[in-house]
Amino acid sequence: MATTKHIKLPVLLFLLVALPHFYFSNIDSLLTVVKTQKDTTRINTLVRIANNYINAGQMADGEKYLIMAHDENTLVKDLNCELFISIKNISFNYKKSKFKLAYELGEETLPLAIQLKKSDAIAECKMYMGMCAGRLGDFKKALAFYHQALPVFEANHNLGMQMKLYSNIAGVYFDQLDYKTAIEYFKKTLEMAIQKSDNKVIGQTYNNIGSALSNLNDKGAKEYYLKAVKVNLLSDNKHNLGYNYMNLASCEIIENNIVKAKEYNKEALAIFTEFKDPYSIVSCLSVDADIFISEKKYKQAVEVMERAIKICDKTGSPLLMERTYKQMADCYELAGDLKRSISYMRKFVSIKDSIINDEIREEVTKKQLYYEFDKKRLADSLDAEAKQKYLKQEVDNNKRSASLQRNISVISLLSLLIVGILAFYIYRGLKKNKQASKIIEDQKRIVEGKNTEILDSISYAKRIQNAILPSSRLVKEYFKDSFILYKPKDIVAGDFYWMEVISQKQSLSSMQLSQTEKVPTADLVLIAAADCTGHGVPGALVSVVCHNALNRSVREYGITDPGKILDKTRDLVISEFEKSEEEVLDGMDISLCVLDIKTMEINWSGANNPLWIIRNNELMDVKPDKQPIGKFESAKPFTSHKIKLEQNDCIYIFTDGYQDQFGGESAKKFKVSKFKELILSVSASNMEEQQKRIDNAFHDWKGELEQVDDICIIGIRI
Repeated sequence: MATTKHIKLPVLLFLLVALPHFYFSNIDSLLTVVKTQKDTTRINTLVRIANNYINAGQMADGEKYLIMAHDENTLVKDLNCELFISIKNISFNYKKSKFKLAYELGEETLPLAIQLKKSDAIAECKMYMGMCAGRLGDFKKALAFYHQALPVFEANHNLGMQMKLYSNIAGVYFDQLDYKTAIEYFKKTLEMAIQKSDNKVIGQTYNNIGSALSNLNDKGAKEYYLKAVKVNLLSDNKHNLGYNYMNLASCEIIENNIVKAKEYNKEALAIFTEFKDPYSIVSCLSVDADIFISEKKYKQAVEVMERAIKICDKTGSPLLMERTYKQMADCYELAGDLKRSISYMRKFVSIKDSIINDEIREEVTKKQLYYEFDKKRLADSLDAEAKQKYLKQEVDNNKRSASLQRNISVISLLSLLIVGILAFYIYRGLKKNKQASKIIEDQKRIVEGKNTEILDSISYAKRIQNAILPSSRLVKEYFKDSFILYKPKDIVAGDFYWMEVISQKQSLSSMQLSQTEKVPTADLVLIAAADCTGHGVPGALVSVVCHNALNRSVREYGITDPGKILDKTRDLVISEFEKSEEEVLDGMDISLCVLDIKTMEINWSGANNPLWIIRNNELMDVKPDKQPIGKFESAKPFTSHKIKLEQNDCIYIFTDGYQDQFGGESAKKFKVSKFKELILSVSASNMEEQQKRIDNAFHDWKGELEQVDDICIIGIRI
């Protein structure tokens, strides 16, 4: 039977997911109060309403009130409100298992908290970032953030936040398989929770201790799970009950009580489905697979795990992927499909190596020691008893050192003998190595030849890719003062730019015109900057599919409205990828302009990428739809934006490669805010000069670091 997994409750944010009846009653009173409020007081109440909805599992309503608060604050422009909204937004995205997005929001929010000198907000932000880093498998970063936040909460005597951090630190040790140390930290959390009479945390921590004991094969685990159930039922903590039931199901599988295991896990799955918690749903499906395996129903186990894999890959959590890939490999092996079993075992090994290794464990231990040392250094002096213990320990250490020295001498003599024997065998092996060297040289020549062939093929692919890009003459014919900064990361790129010219008589493609051929007068000029999934050869392959879909949307279907062009392009891209037997989630982000030359109007639509217009040294940021061209869970029609242009307006469309570049003294991302400042600073110059200055700024920022992504920026002066 497959090894049943016992998991700890997610720490930090899920500490607050409890008492739905309390939250709903609180919402009613807040909804009454908010009607009479204005400005910042009203905004703060809207955020509290959002937080109550989120904690009650009503994510859609929570998001709605967060957006309302954000929209109202765009008028008030209160930085304290902005900080409050931003931190709750991190919490919201974490609870939706969007760990990468939540971490990025933390990166954006932290500078504002520092600017406002809000120590609690700085610590809270770092705490959230640490938890996201842990879920993404970066334990070094997670622990670093926790230990930066902990002294602030200790200094402010914030017991609630200390409790969460201790639980999170325990989580790092748990995920590194150091269950004994994890239990020590969970027990610290439990002491504080009992001190505060916080039943939510008490119930959660009982579950976590039970999980750690289960992984140590300690039969006392079940007792802790049952304690957790009692506490969570009393406090109506439904979400945490889901974890208790799931872990009890695992215990029942081990004890071969399959009927009871099914009952527990069915309850757990219903709870996690109600809360729309994909991370926990995957864990629940894994337990279902264990149940099928115990019944020798291997085909059903595989089917359940296939569902789990689809959900798991969307979370982007390496920890969850590691567990799920391993179990999928086991299921395929038991079902007799060794080929698929090996495939998933490779995925498991690859991701496991990136998560758990000696270097990370050493770093985790080192950071913990540094923190403990700093705490000790704060004390004024050691008392007499402590000094006595220290001296006794030194004497013991000296005795051990002398014994160790004697052992080293004996080992050294044995080592010399072993080295002599080894030298003989090494000498004999050198003769064989000479023959092996010749074989290696021959193989090296073959590999170099293959590399040359591959490089030649990629270079030829670059020529093909360049052939489908608009010619510089065509672009300059319609936009005399313009530039296109196009910098692929590799030989071929996932980014591309696209242009289509529509006259009353004909539609001109992004064609290559001869030097003497006259360009027809245009009614509409369509131009876009697009970013396809990946870069290099994979990105280039996706770009060909997306480029073709854009062409068909305009030429074959005759669409000229940018939002409808993107709708049709999405349909064509999805249709093309659905021909594959495997699910393909690749796609494209794009910023698409349709310029009416006669009326001086721009009609624009964007998928994740914006439009910037600079007029009178002020930047207008037109926001895109937050969805890609490709498969997307909450897909909706793309929005078209019509804007009247004025003489000397500057238009900019671009992909995200420039602002994502690492560089500068701290090797950080360039970021959107800095990119805006750069564009504003160069906008008065002609477009040729702008291109040079933007390119120079990129090289200065990047320095010796590697370019991280393809870059495509288009600038046009009207």
